[in-house]
Amino acid sequence: MAKNFLSVIALLCAVCGISAAQSLTRLKHQPPDGAILTFQLTDGTVMAQGGAESDWWQLTPDITGSYVNGTWTQLANLPSGYVPDAFASAVLADGRLVIEGGEYNNGNFTLTNRGAIYDPAANTWTTV
Repeated sequence: MAKNFLSVIALLCAVCGISAAQSLTRLKHQPPDGAILTFQLTDGTVMAQGGAESDWWQLTPDITGSYVNGTWTQLANLPSGYVPDAFASAVLADGRLVIEGGEYNNGNFTLTNRGAIYDPAANTWTTV
């Protein structure tokens, strides 16, 4: 199974013109409590949903632009009562992140219609 998966990845790389010489490198500083989902924001930083699901973290690249040597900073938590998993999301052109709904909320199966939008300039989540 793994061999077939690697063959598919190699084929996709060849079709897309990606060199097989590329590789993954572990970050020198791992996310403080893991990273469930990550989003590349318009300012070049990476925003990650932490392992507690309500906590969020920002990976800022170092002065040379390296994420490998980047630093993590804790961001604002989601609004109280909204701790989603399996939600819809989008990074907006103005740099904000919107998340909506979820298959789970607070670890319980429920099809929630709650949502929130993150403003990186204010480091705040607003319920939508």
